[in-house]
Amino acid sequence: MKKIILFTLPLFLFSVNFSFAEYSQEYQDAYKYAYDNWITTINSIDNANLDWSLTRIAMAKMVSNFAINVAKIQPDRTLECKFNDVSQKLDEQYWMWVTLACQLWLMWIDESWSISKTFNPDTFVTRAQWWTVFSRLINKIQWTNINNWSPYYLPHLNYLYNSEIIKSIDNPTPDSTEKRWNVMLMIKRYSDIFEEFDIDFSKNSDEAHNIFWIAWTPWNAIIDMKTKNFKVIWWAYPQENFEWVIAQIKSWENLVTDEMWNAWTLTQEELDSVLKNVYFKNDNKKADIVIVEYSDLLCPYCKRHYFDRTIENIIEADNSITLVFKNMPIEILHPNAPFGARGAECAWKIGWSDAYYKFLDAAFWETDFSDKNILEIAKKLNLNELKFKSCYESYNS
Repeated sequence: MKKIILFTLPLFLFSVNFSFAEYSQEYQDAYKYAYDNWITTINSIDNANLDWSLTRIAMAKMVSNFAINVAKIQPDRTLECKFNDVSQKLDEQYWMWVTLACQLWLMWIDESWSISKTFNPDTFVTRAQWWTVFSRLINKIQWTNINNWSPYYLPHLNYLYNSEIIKSIDNPTPDSTEKRWNVMLMIKRYSDIFEEFDIDFSKNSDEAHNIFWIAWTPWNAIIDMKTKNFKVIWWAYPQENFEWVIAQIKSWENLVTDEMWNAWTLTQEELDSVLKNVYFKNDNKKADIVIVEYSDLLCPYCKRHYFDRTIENIIEADNSITLVFKNMPIEILHPNAPFGARGAECAWKIGWSDAYYKFLDAAFWETDFSDKNILEIAKKLNLNELKFKSCYESYNS
């Protein structure tokens, strides 16, 4: 997991002054996504007041629309949400978004998880408050241990940073008022992550075959990120073979095709394709050397490769090297292997890279997969049970 730097946040996210004459493509895409999904109902980016500070009643509208229309979260209609400072008429003017934000357990819940008597609809929202509400929304859970955190928003900030919805951290301003443009930007980034979520393992097989000329498992492509040269090692060669190839790369020697398999140079397009939407071990995205492993969780050679800790030993000893593990279940040989692979992908969807590799660690010890032991692994890893089950069952239906 990334290490969160307490009290720090992305400077570039918060220092924008709009001229309203030009917008970057990311801002235009964020606004269009918000408009298409009723997160904003203003039909022109120039009139969308992107630089305005966010009020609580405006946030209620935006998060409720996103929760219901995009995240498909249903409010608890039995929850009675009445506030002294929000009249029925005012709430109806906002299409009942205040009530819905409360029934979705997003706003206005106090630290004891009781409904507050006041909503403060015209009060400006701080950045820390927005992180907290948005994190609650996308996690679909209640942070019931919130009183154990100081500051209260820390687990939410940590989650958003680790998920790359907040891109970088610098210069803290948690008490500053949030802006409408940043809300739209973060919502779009979250949507991009999950819309690009891909569980079609045949694409990994096609990639392995078309780029590295490999077909079975385990295969490992050792890539020099500086030169884009690569060397493939097939089956479960011992650790010293990997170390020998890495030493060649570090000493700028030519990589050659031999009995371990082929060596070549990737195009930039091929490299981008191989590393698109991947999960780096230890979130080490700046490594000089990346080992891409194509593996099947039920393959006996893959298990031997894992139990020998071949790659793990190497990356633990050298931070300039990292692992990208790609599931490539060989269904014709191991019919239930895709279940384990889907479980790993759902672990990533909930807990990102750290949860993904912990799930793989546990899954390699299983001799076969069923719905029961997949869900048991998730439970042992403390992954949100309802969210994991929903993800897993959606890909097995």
